[in-house]
Amino acid sequence: MSLKGLRQAMIRAADNHFHRLGNSYRWVFESGELVWWFEIEKEARRPMYNIWKLDHYAHKDWVREDYSNLSASPAVPLSFFHDWQAADFEVDYHPERDNLHVLLNRLLDTGLPDRWRSTQVREPAGYDNLAIRERDMDRFFGALASHMHRHQTLEDIKRAYEAHGIEATHALEEHWADFEQRMRDYTPAPKPSPAPPLPKGREFDTLIVHKPDDAEEVAPKEVAEVVVNASVAKQKPSAELEELLAELNSEWPHPRHKPKLTGDRCLTFRVPKKSKASFAASLIPLLVGEGLLAAYEKSGDVWAFGDESVDLTMTTRKHHMPWVTRRGIGAWIAATSEGEDFLIVEDPYMDQDYTQTKVEDGKHRVEVREGSFEDHWVTFCDTVDEAAAVMQCWMDTRERSTDHTWEKMEFTC
Repeated sequence: MSLKGLRQAMIRAADNHFHRLGNSYRWVFESGELVWWFEIEKEARRPMYNIWKLDHYAHKDWVREDYSNLSASPAVPLSFFHDWQAADFEVDYHPERDNLHVLLNRLLDTGLPDRWRSTQVREPAGYDNLAIRERDMDRFFGALASHMHRHQTLEDIKRAYEAHGIEATHALEEHWADFEQRMRDYTPAPKPSPAPPLPKGREFDTLIVHKPDDAEEVAPKEVAEVVVNASVAKQKPSAELEELLAELNSEWPHPRHKPKLTGDRCLTFRVPKKSKASFAASLIPLLVGEGLLAAYEKSGDVWAFGDESVDLTMTTRKHHMPWVTRRGIGAWIAATSEGEDFLIVEDPYMDQDYTQTKVEDGKHRVEVREGSFEDHWVTFCDTVDEAAAVMQCWMDTRERSTDHTWEKMEFTC
């Protein structure tokens, strides 16, 4: 499930029950004389979203016509919205579904592996099915709207406080008067100043992301040339790239590296040479599933071959990539071989299931571990292409290639 797919499903589900404010990620719900609202934003550096201000409300007389002062509104305790079992979800997201925070973390997470999780586990049935997830999100937003609809006046809020046995620190009338004044006086925070210019004298390269007609028609060895040529070709628009550009500009925490649309369906990023690898490693997960090619203009280093997926991960001595490319595995083998480094392709959902390769005595040493050090095998290949085929076999089947002779490795404690 891609982050883009999850976002689009989430927006559709929310739109079914709430009014979206323009193209923002903020929704409102008017219930009697009350206005409820919430906003959604992407979790920094993780493939998931969060809902903020879920429990905020205001009397409609306090709210400006353009809703610009909602951030200053009061909130009710989250216990007002506690009966999530009634939503009857298709997926069992967590045994503690009454815990709203746990439910939201699971409901708005793609389930994609990422480097910040300490462990990887198999998700419950249906968790990675976008259609099922969208139906469950629709149930969630429908239940949320139903809970909000129960409270249509400030008196309803007061009765809810009493029903839940919650002691207010001061009279609710004073509390509301205070927030009414805050909302009337509210001034939105100014937009942050542009990032200062980068120091002079630094060397840069340009990372080019290109949307071809069909990425698989571009041979891996031709990706860099095709991408560079597309970046200087006649301007050609791409709805997919325009949407990606808008998402990156609004959500991606790299203010110094704002992308630009250019050439024949290309995005370009000006990147300091010292941070080329780390920058690309943070960007590529956002491109998974989009059929995009990515390469640096000057060095020709290719970072996306158009078939990246997150079923497996790649690791070298210097970098961890939470994705894998079957088409580009040969290029990765060649790149790591030059530095006498291991390239490790691993199943993040399994314990000690991986294949790895490095150059040894002029040959490509390929190893496969099948669950433990007692099941660790090695074979040798003469060329990069041969080593790539062996690794691709494991990537496709999680089994060793039958075209090669394997020797079990012995480890001593």
